[in-house]
Amino acid sequence: MVGVWRAVKRSAALAVVLLAGTVAGQAGAVEVFGFLTNSLTSGAVEGAVVTFAPPVAGSFTSDATGFYSADVPAGNYTVTFTDARYTTQSQPVNLTGAPVSLDVILVPKAPCW
Repeated sequence: MVGVWRAVKRSAALAVVLLAGTVAGQAGAVEVFGFLTNSLTSGAVEGAVVTFAPPVAGSFTSDATGFYSADVPAGNYTVTFTDARYTTQSQPVNLTGAPVSLDVILVPKAPCW
């Protein structure tokens, strides 16, 4: 019975360490969010892909309202907004802890009504 109890205590301790590591990893995340709009119509740009350099885990795409949101580790990034219908835009961003709003106006490659 003592051997079983020790195994249970070890498993519980390992679970606490793993959980603490997960929580600590999330604690450094910073939210980057904003709206992507069409420069000609001021309408939302749906389906644009948002990427970060250096790369981060996850994939991020603007929704039907042009809104995107990403939780990424603090640091310096270049955020790139790509959609085949628009000229690609890139913006530098320094994420230090507070959420960052980054609205971007995308220029159509051809009339996009």
